[in-house]
Amino acid sequence: MTGEYPRINAVSGSDVRSGHTLRGRSGELGLVLEALRTVERGRPAVVVLSGEPGIGKTALLRTVVEQAGRLGFRTAHSSAHADDRVTPLSSLGPALRFGVAPLIGSADFMDLAGLHEQPLWLAERLATLLEQQRGPVLLALDDAQWCDPLTGFALRVLPKRLLAVPIAWVLASRPVPGGGPAEQVAAAAAPDLPVTTVELGELSRDAVLAVAADRLGATPDAGVLRRLAGARGNPFLTVQLLEGLFEPGAAGGAGACVPPGLLEGVRRRLAATSAPCREFLRVAAVLGPSFLLPDAAALLGAAPTVLTEPLVEAIDAGLLTDDGSTVTFRHELLREAVYEDLPPSSRHAVHRAFADRLLTDGRGYAAAAPHVLATATRGDSAAAEVLRRAAYEVLSTMAVTSVTFIREAFALTPGDDPAWAEIGAETVAILGSAHQYAEATRFADLLLAAPLPADLHARVRLLLLPRLWAADQPGEVADRSRVPAGVPELDARLAGYRALAESLAGRPGNPAGARHVVDAVDAVVQPNEDPVAAVLFTTAAAHVAERTEDRRRAHALFRAARIAAQDTSGEGALEPGQLAAREMIALARTDEIDAALRGLGDEGLFTDSWQAAQLALIRGLLALGAGRLHEAASAAATATELMAELHNRTYEPQLRELLAILAVLRGDHAEAETHLDDGRPLARALVADAEGDPRGAAEIVSAVRAGGVLWPEEWLVAAACSAHHRGEPETVHASAAVLADLAERNPDVPGVVGAHLLVAALSTRDYERARTTLRDSPRALLSARADEEYGRFALATGDRAPAVLALDAARDRYAELGATASATRVQRVLQAAGVRRRRWAPVPHRPDTGWAALTDMERRVALLVADGHTNRSAAEELVLSPSTISTHLRAVFTKLDVHSRVQLANVVLRKDDNA
Repeated sequence: MTGEYPRINAVSGSDVRSGHTLRGRSGELGLVLEALRTVERGRPAVVVLSGEPGIGKTALLRTVVEQAGRLGFRTAHSSAHADDRVTPLSSLGPALRFGVAPLIGSADFMDLAGLHEQPLWLAERLATLLEQQRGPVLLALDDAQWCDPLTGFALRVLPKRLLAVPIAWVLASRPVPGGGPAEQVAAAAAPDLPVTTVELGELSRDAVLAVAADRLGATPDAGVLRRLAGARGNPFLTVQLLEGLFEPGAAGGAGACVPPGLLEGVRRRLAATSAPCREFLRVAAVLGPSFLLPDAAALLGAAPTVLTEPLVEAIDAGLLTDDGSTVTFRHELLREAVYEDLPPSSRHAVHRAFADRLLTDGRGYAAAAPHVLATATRGDSAAAEVLRRAAYEVLSTMAVTSVTFIREAFALTPGDDPAWAEIGAETVAILGSAHQYAEATRFADLLLAAPLPADLHARVRLLLLPRLWAADQPGEVADRSRVPAGVPELDARLAGYRALAESLAGRPGNPAGARHVVDAVDAVVQPNEDPVAAVLFTTAAAHVAERTEDRRRAHALFRAARIAAQDTSGEGALEPGQLAAREMIALARTDEIDAALRGLGDEGLFTDSWQAAQLALIRGLLALGAGRLHEAASAAATATELMAELHNRTYEPQLRELLAILAVLRGDHAEAETHLDDGRPLARALVADAEGDPRGAAEIVSAVRAGGVLWPEEWLVAAACSAHHRGEPETVHASAAVLADLAERNPDVPGVVGAHLLVAALSTRDYERARTTLRDSPRALLSARADEEYGRFALATGDRAPAVLALDAARDRYAELGATASATRVQRVLQAAGVRRRRWAPVPHRPDTGWAALTDMERRVALLVADGHTNRSAAEELVLSPSTISTHLRAVFTKLDVHSRVQLANVVLRKDDNA
C-alpha cells in the first residue's frame, strides 16, 4: 500500500461551504482569523481547534477554509481517518494534492514514497517543496487525532522548518488523554512561532435558538425549546434533534462515545427504513466511516446495483453521503450510533468476514488488521498470525503501527502457546526497528523473566546488544552476553559481545588485554565461522587498538568490520552505519580529519536518517579536534535540534561534554557548568583548571588515563602547560609520559608526535621541532599552543623580537579559531611584557549570528544556494552529499535568522562585497 492515497478526492471543494450559517462561534472564528492575519503579514502560525465530538470543529474548520480563500490564501485541507495508521502520509497526503493547483506536483509527490522509511529526510524534502509557495497558504487537517504516524512527524517538524513561509497550519482534533498529535505539533512549534489553541465549548442559548431557526425556517415553539436544552449546547446534537435523530433524556445502552439520545434517535430512524436499508447500514457501520459500495455488496451477498435503493434510502434518512467513489457517514457519531446498536456477535461476524475479503482480494494484512483487532480474543491464533504478518508488512514504512500490531499479536497469545515466546522475540525486534529502544529493553526484560528455551533467551538478548554497544554501555553488554545458548552460532555471537564489552571497559595501555582479544579474533574469524561473530570480534579488536592508541590499526579494523557487516544480518548483527561512524572517528584520529568529515557525508555509508543527530555530533567532535570551534559549535547546535526532533537522547552525554568543552575554550565557565556530566570527567577537569583550581591539571591527566577521550593529546598538552606555568612538575612529567607512549604507538600521526615534542620542550626547550611538526598537522589549537609556549620561553630568556612575533601569531590564531580564553591568556602575557596593540581591545569574538558567524564551508553553501543551486547541485559542486549540504544549510538559516532560500539570497545580496 506504500505510496497509495485513496482519499485524495474524498474532500471536494464544495465540502468547505456549509449549507447553514455558522452560529455562536464568532469569538472562536475571530481568534483564528487573527492568526490568519499574522500569516498574511508573512509569519506562519499554528492553530489547534479542540473539542468533544459534535461540538462543531468541522463546521468551524470549513468556515475558516472558506474565509481564508476569500482573503487570498491558497487553501488545502483533508481529514484523517481511524484507519490511516496503515498507510504512510495518508492523512496529510490528500491535502498536499488537493484541488486543481495542488501544493505539490504529481512527480514530486510520488518521489516522497521513496522516503517513507526515512521520516527526517522526507520532512526536509517536504520543507524544500513547500518553501517554494508564493503568497499565504492555509493547510488544514480535520480529525487530527487519527493522523498516521508519518503525518504526525512531518507536522511536528515542518512549521519550525518553514518559519519564513506564510503557512497557517490549522488542526482540528478531539481531546486525547495525555496529548494527541495536534497538541504535539503545537508544543513543537510553540518556541518559534505563534500558536493559537481554540477550545470549542457549548453553544450559548441564543446560538442554539439561531441554529434552530435556521433549520426550521421559523422561531421554534416552546416544546421544541424545552427539548433543545437536552442537546446541552452541542451543535451536532442540536441539529440531529431538530431532524429527529436525537431524543434528549433517552436512557439505555449507549456506548462510551454515543449519547443515549442519539442512539435512540438513530434506532427510531432506522426503524422507518426498509429491511434491506437497515441491513446495509449495519454492514456499512462495521466497514468504517467511509467505504466502497462493492465491499458492502459482497458482504451482503448481493450485486452493487441491488444496493441502489437502500443507499438512496440511507441518504434520504440523513445518514450517508455519496461522492461517486466512496460512501461516507455524514458524521462519525452517526456511524458509531449504528455500530453500537449492533449485537456484538453480528458486529464480530461482519468484521471477520470483511477481514477475510480483504485478505482474499490481496489488499494486505495491514488493511485487515483493524477488523481482526475488533473481534479477536485471547487465544485466537489465526488473528495473532494476521497481526504478525501485518506488522512485518508495514514495518519499513509505518514502524509505529507495526509495533501496535505485533504487541496486539503478543497480547492475543497465551503464555502456554508454543508461539508465545517467538512472538515476544519478534516484538523486541520490531520495537528496536521502530527506534523505541527503551521500550524494547523493558519488554525484553519482562520476556526474559519467563522460562524461555536457552536459544530463544539468547536471541532476545542479542536483539538488544547492538544498540547497547552503539550507546557505549559495556556493563550492560557484558551482563546480557554472559549466559550461553548452547547453539554454536549464538554462542559465538555472545562471545563476540563479551569481547566487545571487555575491549570497551578495559583500561588503555594494557598489552595483555589487547593480546587476549586479538587472539580471540584469530581463533573465531575462520572461513566457515559465523559472519556476525566475525564482525563482532573484529570490532572488539578495533576497540582494543583504539584504547591502546594504535590509531592506524583501529581505523583499518573498523573499516574491515564495516565492510563485512554489510553482508551480515540476524540477531546481534551490528549496523553498518554505526560501524561507519566509528570508522570515520578512527580515521580522523590519524590526522585525516577532513577526509573523515567528507566520509560522514557519504550517502552510501549512512543510509538511515535516524543517525542524523549522531553524525552531527561526530562532526562537532571532529571539528573540535581540528580546532575549528565555530564549526564545532554549529554542528553541536544541529545535533541538539535533531535530537529533539527525533526524540533520541542516546548521545546526550557526549553532546553535553562537547558543549562544555567549547564553553571552556571560549572562556564562558558559567555556561560550561550547565553542561557538566558526572559520567564524563574531562570537561569538569578542564573547567577546574581554567578556574585556577591547582588540582585541575592533574585531574585532566587522570581523565585521559581513564580512557574514552577522543583527543587525549590536546588535553594532555593543556594540562602540562598549565602545570608548567604553575610550577607543578609532577603533572608535567605525568603528561609527558602518556604522550611519549602515544607518540611511540603513532609515529606517523603529526598531531600526536607534535604534542609529545611540545610537552617535552617544556623541559628540553627544543620548541622548533614541535612547531614544525604541528604545522604539518590539521590540529590548529595545538599548533597555536606551540607558538605560544615558544613565545613565552623566548620572552623569559630575553629574546624579545621572536617572542613577540610568535605570541602575536598565537593570539591571532586563537582568536580566528574562536578560542577566546586562549587569545585572552596570550594577550595578557604580551601586555605584561609591555606590548600594546590597538586591535587587542577587545579580544575579537566571533558572533553567534550574522554573516560573520558562518564557517568557511557554511559561506560556500550559502553562496551556492543563494545563487539558485538545489541541495543536490550544491553537493555536486562541493563534492559533498545532499544530506551534508542540508546540515550546513540548517546552520546557515539559524545563524542568519532566515527561513527560506529567498531570504538567504537577499542576505547574500546585501553582503555582496564581503561575499
